[in-house]
This record gives sequence, structure tokens and C-alpha cells, in this order.
Amino acid sequence: MCESFLKFVPVDDVSGQSLANHIITELKGLNIEIKNLRGQGYDGAASMSGKLNGVAALIRKEYPSALYIHCSAHNLNLWVERYNSIETFNEFFPAIIYCLEEMITWKDIDTSSKANQLLLALQSSEFNVALSILNHIFQYTQSLCKYLQSKNIDLVVAVNHINLVKNQLSCIRENATTEFNKLFIDINKRLNDFELTIEMPRLAKRQKYRDNIPTKDPEEYFRITLFLPFLDSFVQQLNDRFVNHQNIISGFQMFVKSSEFDEEKLRELVEFYAKDVDDFDRVKSETILWNRYLTDSNKQYNSVIQILNECNPDLFPNIYKLLQILITLPITSCEAERSFSTLKRIKSYLRNSTSERRLNGLAALNIHYEVSVTPEEVISHLSSTKHRLDFIL
Repeated sequence: MCESFLKFVPVDDVSGQSLANHIITELKGLNIEIKNLRGQGYDGAASMSGKLNGVAALIRKEYPSALYIHCSAHNLNLWVERYNSIETFNEFFPAIIYCLEEMITWKDIDTSSKANQLLLALQSSEFNVALSILNHIFQYTQSLCKYLQSKNIDLVVAVNHINLVKNQLSCIRENATTEFNKLFIDINKRLNDFELTIEMPRLAKRQKYRDNIPTKDPEEYFRITLFLPFLDSFVQQLNDRFVNHQNIISGFQMFVKSSEFDEEKLRELVEFYAKDVDDFDRVKSETILWNRYLTDSNKQYNSVIQILNECNPDLFPNIYKLLQILITLPITSCEAERSFSTLKRIKSYLRNSTSERRLNGLAALNIHYEVSVTPEEVISHLSSTKHRLDFIL
């Protein structure tokens, strides 16, 4: 499995229909068998992911087997992309406090007044508890966010890591009292350096904008009003954002784990990929044998690619084909977006203008630097193209 840069395509109309037409036209122009298209990977922009007029939907009208998968990294980043800022702010919190205290003494009234307002906000109990909760919970998703941007990752491995994070957060939710107590102690220790204590906000009989929890214990109050709601919302967001990923791999799980055999899901999978595999009965027989093979071999696999390499295409032709489809389903579009760094380097830094053909050629050479180009190949290509002047060796 690999991703290969093809070319940059200039577009003027960025509507879903125009972009879909461009993609199909360019793929056909590169002599790529677009009938073999089995997956589409984009970010969540409306023009790309719209259910009616998005690129993914329009392409699927013509090629129904081309599943759309929202880029996993973008999906997660919609929640946790500011973790680095939170981590940095939390680390430099003492320095920020000291700076604001110094700015309050300045003679400039506007500056000192704003500094005082910010200082009061940063010293509030709600702010400090919320900051600590965010910093603590986002630590579990930071590594996942980076992992989902890697090159060699398949859909099954991605979903397994997502489930791992969800299970850990659910475990924290089940032990919320103990977990928040540890966090609450750390918050108090940090605030003691500034002679601050965590206090509950004033309770009122009629309150519309804040929870009135019948307690006098600040730890219990903030656990109920901030910690638990945030955890519940976070887990729910992970479920909602990656439910499509879960649904897609549900039919493929029986080829990865022998205990996952499900005849109904297998039938749906065979019907969906009817052009790629044989009839249901034959695929079912192969799946049963493949499950027996996985059970008897008792091997541990870290990725679908390893399973594919283990699968004999002569003995399990349909299983092999379905595993091929599974590993080619796009997980992230980050690698494709990295090509824009090459575009900026070539287009902006080295020259102001260049032809589209030359730009694509330079980009391909830069991105696929591991592919060697011999002088003989260059000479052969130049000699076969038309020039204003004769090409003489």
C-alpha cells in the first residue's frame, strides 16, 4: 500500500459538481481505470462531503462502490486541534500571571484595566478547573491525532486506536470520583503558589446560566458541573464523528478476527462488492476456511497489510480481493495535503510563475525523490518531444 502524487490541477469553480467532474476527467486522462475506484478521502467541507451535491456523493452516483471516508485526522482535529495551545498556556500560567500583575501597575489606564480584567478571569476557580480538565483529557487524544496522520495506517487499525481512547475515557468516567480527586489536588497545589483557593460560585434560587448543585463542597460541585459533562460530551463526539468508520469496517472484521463471523454482514458485503467477488456461497465457504486458518495459526497481526501478506490469493481469492479493498480505503488526506508544502516551495520560493506541466514535473521529482531518474531516460524523453530547435547530441 502506498500513496503517489499525480499532479496539481488548477480549478476556477469550486462547486461540488465542478470538482467531481475535474477529478473524473483528470483520472481518465491519466489512463487510470476509474471503474476500480473503491474509496474517496476528503475533509469535511460542504463542497466535498455534502450528501446531495458534494463531490463524494456525485462521484458515488456514477461509481457506487467508491465509499467516502471523512479524513480521520481532520475529524479528530475538529475537537482537539488547540491542545498545543492549551498545553503551552498551562505550562506558562505562572509567567502569565506575573506579567499581568506587573501590567496592572502601568500608568496607561487602558492597558492596566484590561490586564486587571484578564487577571481576574485567570484567577477564577471555573477557569482553572476547566483548564486543568482540558489539559488532562486532551493528553489521551494528542497521540491519536498524530497517529491518524501517519502514512502506513489502515482503517481497522485506526478504528481500534479510536476505540482504545474511548474505552479509556469511559473508564475515567466510571471512576470519576477518584480521577477528579487526583486532578483537584493538583489544581489546589498549583493555586497555592498564588495564594488562591478553589471556591464555589454563588448559588441562587433562580439561576438560568449556571447549575445550582445542592452542595457546599467545591470538589463535588466542579466534578458534577464540569468534569462529568465534558467527559460525556467528549465520548459522544468520538462516537458520532467516527460512526461511519465503524460501519464501514463492520463487514470486514470477520477477515481480521476469527471470532467476528457474521453471515448477514457478509452477505451485505458481498452484495456491495458484487463486481469484485464471486457469489455469496463461495465467499462464505472461503470465509469459514479463512477463519479456521486464523484460529489454527494463532498469530498476532498488527495491521491489515500483514494479514494480506499472509493470505494466499490462490487459496483465498475472494478474501484476498476484499482485504485489498480494505487496505486501500482512505484513512487520512494529510499525506495528500503535504504536497502543498512542495507547491509553495517550488511555486513561491524559486519562481514567480511557471507552466502547469513544468510545475507538476518539478513537484513529482521533489515528492518522489526516492525514484531515481537516469540521464538516459531524460535524453530519451527530450528526444521524443517536439522542440523549436533540433535536439542534437
